[in-house]
Amino acid sequence: MTEGICFENLVKCCGQEVPPALIIHCSNHLRQQQIDDFILHDLGIASFDRFAVPGGAQFFAAGGMQYKFKMTDTERCLFLITAHKIKRVICIAEAGCSWYESIHKEKATGDFLKGKQVNDLKIARQELNKILPEAEVQLFYAPYNDMGDLLFEEIV
Repeated sequence: MTEGICFENLVKCCGQEVPPALIIHCSNHLRQQQIDDFILHDLGIASFDRFAVPGGAQFFAAGGMQYKFKMTDTERCLFLITAHKIKRVICIAEAGCSWYESIHKEKATGDFLKGKQVNDLKIARQELNKILPEAEVQLFYAPYNDMGDLLFEEIV
């Protein structure tokens, strides 16, 4: 017997044994709906594994004091990729990420941060290609437009 209210979710499981993708992005609550909408409507992915941590895929490029995050988060991603037989990984970096601002305090200008985030996305692709050479890895940088909406620019 449980105590308190019990909620029944009527949404059925997607029925896919293998998720079509792993999405790695920042855990900022303010942009989750925009990211989900982009993944569903622009990329056509209805069901996926999500790895949301501060800074998103930045951990792949972490060094120095941040190296512990690289090791731990890479291991967790590897688990998802292996256990769920994932063949597509999508990494999204959001402009104005507070994680980047916190670790690059003295250099936290818009141009510097964008360059750092785009470079870190490219490092993430290199690291993912080592782990999973047959996987498709897509990178997106997500700046804001004049209305405050999130845009998704693919990094090739």
